[in-house]
Amino acid sequence: MDIQNAKLILQDFILKLRPGPHKVLGKKDVQFDPQIRDAERGQSILEMAVILPLAAMFLSTIFAVGAYLHTAHATVQAAHDCAVAASRSLDANQGHLQGATAGQLSYSYFQLPAEAAQIGVIGNWERNGIIQCTVTSPSPVANFPMQLWVSLPDEYSYTVSLPAPPWKSEWR
Repeated sequence: MDIQNAKLILQDFILKLRPGPHKVLGKKDVQFDPQIRDAERGQSILEMAVILPLAAMFLSTIFAVGAYLHTAHATVQAAHDCAVAASRSLDANQGHLQGATAGQLSYSYFQLPAEAAQIGVIGNWERNGIIQCTVTSPSPVANFPMQLWVSLPDEYSYTVSLPAPPWKSEWR
């Protein structure tokens, strides 16, 4: 098999893969039926009209769920940090402030506005008492345009309860 025959075989193969007028070396111009080409064009437009909205819906859903999961993770971490910091305090007044501050700092580490989170600290700061921190944050997708397809809650709330350490000092 010489190089010229190999070229012709390759060009014939390419002609079978893609329709349309092609110039083949050593052969006459090959023309395809215009009605077939128009039908293929119409099919391509129809496929695009079906796939494009589905792809847009899929991508926007991924972005919405990703933002929601990011906020949920920040809320869980802030509630945990709030409870740990509050339980380490020796008195209730200091515990409220310490827990709320730790929760706000932890929430802001996730590049979210700390003032958006509502942080509540309650509990018994005596030895072996239970301290509870609740963090509630608004959903970042409240104005999500595709609420019909993906319904996410308007806010996310998480509560952590921890005992005050038994080795805490009785004196203040």
